[in-house]
Amino acid sequence: MTGIWHTLQSRALLVGSFPDTLAELTREQFARPPQTVDPWGHPYRYVLREQSVLLTGNNAAGAPDSNLMLSQHLGMENEDVNPGPGAVIETP
Repeated sequence: MTGIWHTLQSRALLVGSFPDTLAELTREQFARPPQTVDPWGHPYRYVLREQSVLLTGNNAAGAPDSNLMLSQHLGMENEDVNPGPGAVIETP
């Protein structure tokens, strides 16, 4: 998971933006398809929003694992910084 996170960061530095999907990384040959899935064969969850990027992993059963989460706030130029929580996990 750390490897694909570093690949996302590298792609953003080289191209100037994060990809819309992990499949875009493979199309652009930044990653190979096996890198975009976890050790159990489940695809990593990747979410790109206007001001954040999120990559989450799964447990062996394929359910999201809150211990496997990487995120980054994408600040805008001249943006007022509010040091609030980067992510809030809610459970039903």
